Amino acid sequence: MRLSLHSPIDPEECSFHILDRQITVKLKKRRTEFPKNAWPRLVAENGRSPQWLKIDFDRWVSTDDSDSEKEKPDLDAELLRQFASETKEVELTSKNDDDDDMGIKATYLFAYNLLQFIGFSAVFSTLMISYFREGPDARANGYKHTAHILMMCQLAAFLEVFNAFFGLVKGSAVTSLMQVSGRAFMLFLVIRNNPEIQKNDCVFYLFCVWTSVEVIRYPYYMLELFQREIGFLTWLRYSAWIVLYPAGFVLEGLCVVYSLEWYRLSGKFSIPLPNAMNISLDFPFILQCYLVGIVLGAVVLLQYMFALRQKKLKRGGKDDKKKIKKKQ
Repeated sequence: MRLSLHSPIDPEECSFHILDRQITVKLKKRRTEFPKNAWPRLVAENGRSPQWLKIDFDRWVSTDDSDSEKEKPDLDAELLRQFASETKEVELTSKNDDDDDMGIKATYLFAYNLLQFIGFSAVFSTLMISYFREGPDARANGYKHTAHILMMCQLAAFLEVFNAFFGLVKGSAVTSLMQVSGRAFMLFLVIRNNPEIQKNDCVFYLFCVWTSVEVIRYPYYMLELFQREIGFLTWLRYSAWIVLYPAGFVLEGLCVVYSLEWYRLSGKFSIPLPNAMNISLDFPFILQCYLVGIVLGAVVLLQYMFALRQKKLKRGGKDDKKKIKKKQ
């Protein structure tokens, strides 16, 4: 960071101190460079003080020792006004920049959550309408009717990992990665490449569980951006998972178990020996390892969600009690 000062300084008389929260710099001006050794501003004619630069007025001392006591307060007052005006301008600019950044961030997050809500709602409504029209026969066509929309939504869901990693949203990037990558593995590898499992009832019910979670979650996030809250939606967001998450883990496990034999017979994604690279890969064994991962991931994710539920609903209860006391 380079700072163009108004006039030259004396390097031998300058010093700085690095503290925990700030860096304090002492600059000594050359007395022969400007009348009465006073600068009308800190930076050069066309320069502008950076946002991180602040003036400690508690340590302000006039540098013109030759002036009389009568003239000295006037000079100090003028310089104080100039520096205060410049500092205020920088602070206002910084605040405006922060507001602009928050506006862009909120717009992006709202658009993302809205589009995801629309996509998952389309999948959920398609599954429900087809079931009421066709009855149990609709379960065999659930993947066929909704897979293309669900795949697009699931690909877009990887943005949630980056949102958490870069601090755009609260939450753990690791937890988001576990959820998103687990679904992607199931959808794009296990289900998409196995035509037999696509017609199985467990896929239909798995899609219902996934979309039920999301049509609750995304509206909650959209309201949160505007610091708004609907009590029932908040309760649903932090309570519906108690049934939906375990159901989702069980259905994912069933899909994997029902797919093992097909992948074993078809050899899909498996690499047998011998081959040029002398490397073997047994995809059914990977699926068996994934079953273990489902169990371990379920424990971690359920504990995480339970902690979130306790924190959120407990805090919400305290806020409600405070509101009741204020009304009384």
